[in-house]
Amino acid sequence: MKRILFKILSVVSPFLILAILGVLQGAWFDVEEFIERGDAETYRPPAIQYLVYYLVSALLLVFFGLLLAHEYKNTSNRFCRVLYAALLLLNICIILACTFTI
Repeated sequence: MKRILFKILSVVSPFLILAILGVLQGAWFDVEEFIERGDAETYRPPAIQYLVYYLVSALLLVFFGLLLAHEYKNTSNRFCRVLYAALLLLNICIILACTFTI
């Protein structure tokens, strides 16, 4: 049962990363809300929000990286190895793209 759960979590990891980082970006760094209020040029999110966002990004990268590395080591099927390596690369690209867009 645990192996199946790990496999499912590995496959949906890009969607989880997009959901978590997307919610944080939408909630904390929404420029349109401040443009409507008229103080977009004077408002800057506090440094703690940036720190928490980058910390969450790093934790997601480490967690899903370790999960995919574990699954990569425990499988002997070549297709699954290529899939896990591609998922790891996709996760890294998603996290880098999300962190550099704020």
